[in-house]
Amino acid sequence: MNYISNAFSPNMVGDDVCVRFKVITKDEFVRAGEYSYSCIGHPEIANHFGLEYNRQSIALLPGDVLYIVTPGHRPKGECYNFIPETKGWIYRKCTVVAGDEDDS
Repeated sequence: MNYISNAFSPNMVGDDVCVRFKVITKDEFVRAGEYSYSCIGHPEIANHFGLEYNRQSIALLPGDVLYIVTPGHRPKGECYNFIPETKGWIYRKCTVVAGDEDDS
């Protein structure tokens, strides 16, 4: 399954999987929004891309793909501050595969 989100956590995957990250373009991220299930947990980001706001925990399995947008930096502070795109967002494609492929 394909998902689109504004975050990744190791808690999203189970044991014995490998997660591969690849930086992608904004255009690739936007196109992925056309066919991916939204689990974007910040309304400002969902609205920016015209996607559904859907703060939801997901469990990624081998074969799943997660498209992620994150700020390039986050200022230190105790409360959440929305970082506008003009400050530099990073787009990534996260692919989940069966584990132990690269175990050394």
